[in-house]
Amino acid sequence: AQYQSGKEKEAYVSWDRAVAADRTNANVYRLVANSLLENRLLEKAAELYRRGRKEIGDPNLFTLDLAQLLSVTMDYAGATAEFLRYLAQTPPQLGYVQSRLSQFTGKAEARDAAIEVVLSAQKRSDDQSLHRLLAWLLLEGKRFDEAFDVYKKIDKSSKAQGAEIYSFAERAYKEGAFAIAAKAYREAIDLPMAAQRLPYAKYGYALAMKELTVQSDTLNEAAPVSGSVPETNSRFATAIDYFRKIINEYPNTEFAARSYYQIGSIQMEKYFDLDGALTSFQSVEKFLPANNPVQLDVTLKIGEVLIAKGDTAKATERFRKVVAVQNANQALHTVNIFSLQTLKDSAMLAIHRQQPDTMLFHRRHNDLACNYKCLLVGKGNVFSCFNGAQRWSQSGKPDE
Repeated sequence: AQYQSGKEKEAYVSWDRAVAADRTNANVYRLVANSLLENRLLEKAAELYRRGRKEIGDPNLFTLDLAQLLSVTMDYAGATAEFLRYLAQTPPQLGYVQSRLSQFTGKAEARDAAIEVVLSAQKRSDDQSLHRLLAWLLLEGKRFDEAFDVYKKIDKSSKAQGAEIYSFAERAYKEGAFAIAAKAYREAIDLPMAAQRLPYAKYGYALAMKELTVQSDTLNEAAPVSGSVPETNSRFATAIDYFRKIINEYPNTEFAARSYYQIGSIQMEKYFDLDGALTSFQSVEKFLPANNPVQLDVTLKIGEVLIAKGDTAKATERFRKVVAVQNANQALHTVNIFSLQTLKDSAMLAIHRQQPDTMLFHRRHNDLACNYKCLLVGKGNVFSCFNGAQRWSQSGKPDE
């Protein structure tokens, strides 16, 4: 009240007296600091907290209070240093520290300041939490090469057998950093990883190699004759070859099924090799049950191939199978929009896949409006159904 009424000197005297009455009581410092904060005296409050540390003789007091204050005043290095004090006391709270840091690390200058503080702290300590925090900050800043080096150190020191490197590869892949992701997958594979994790890394590596080729696919290569994809000469040769290795190493598994799916997609979308794609997709049907999510993806792809080949009747049968499966929409996680196809004397809605299937097995499927009933020929006005399907796909809600 004194400060707000213009009696600044009297206010400071009152605050000093309150602290002097019990200099070793942390709660007194907090009460006075709160009063300073109410009057927007942020720097004075920070100064008081530091003074309290000296008076009480505990350098770890008021860490979170100071961290919050310093971040508000844009002293990002100081705030990070306080969070590191807190982390040193409670290493299991790494996730909490990351969440608090994320309140300002979205700014490049703040993130860079935080990284420098962590790098400096690492010179004094080899604590695993510091390595993990640095790796997280580097990933937040898209500094993937540096983050990869840190993850290799973490993997080695924790004897993770490639698990940490694989985790980095997954994050890099999701961020679209396919080159460094492929490098990380490869390193995890070569360690080698534990046997149960190895197929995940191999499939991830093949996907990353495929995406790298897609990124650099700027050549106008002529489409080959249907059924004769020159895999050994194609730009996708490395990815295709690795997918085939997965099929041979893990036959009759979902890893093999997804590899067939990827090969078929390349054959169909990049080379218009419809016969080759159909053979790849149909290979999955030989060993996966009909209600398996991968099988549903493959069934849709077969339908697309049949449409391209002009076999309307068989394509319709494929789409009917998908629509008939309960919760089929959960399996169709890469479908973004519906496209209209006019075939002969009738029209039907076919699925148009705008993106390739990049899901690894442990990733959660997204719910999409993919089992819209008027996919089937003859179900109402096809143009009305198409518009409704588009609205559902975009909003996530069906028409009333």
